[in-house]
Amino acid sequence: MTWRHLWRRHRYVRHLPATIIRARTSREVWETYFKFCVERNPWDKTLSHYAMINDRKDGGLTLDEYFDRRWFCINYPKYTDSRGSILVDRVLKYESLMQELSQVFGQLGIPFEGSPGSGQIRTSHRQKAVPGSLHESSERDHRQGIRARDHNAQLYLLMPNAW
Repeated sequence: MTWRHLWRRHRYVRHLPATIIRARTSREVWETYFKFCVERNPWDKTLSHYAMINDRKDGGLTLDEYFDRRWFCINYPKYTDSRGSILVDRVLKYESLMQELSQVFGQLGIPFEGSPGSGQIRTSHRQKAVPGSLHESSERDHRQGIRARDHNAQLYLLMPNAW
């Protein structure tokens, strides 16, 4: 999908950047709707991305090769503007998604009875991506480089702010 296609006003797709959603909606909607996204722990996101890339490469990519190629998932631009200012009202943590969704829905006065999906946090990528030979020192070494590179954000527009 090209940026030109994304700018078209008639279509909304998953993982659409907040800047594009803001451009497609009226000023009133943008300013009165509660906007949030879900963000994931950078290390878990990286391992998940590595596992996906490695599967596409038929298992022939080591974690060190992945890091050497610098194929990091960086999605904070999906919910920030060109200056890095956050455009959404709240960034929820994937690791505590149900609790945070409950808070958001409560704040908006929307009944929330559990999970919008399976409600389970996927961790299978950890076992697949990190073989027994990968030591904690490697995780610690790579965490520092990944910490600022957030990804996997999905933007949601809900309803007018109640406050």
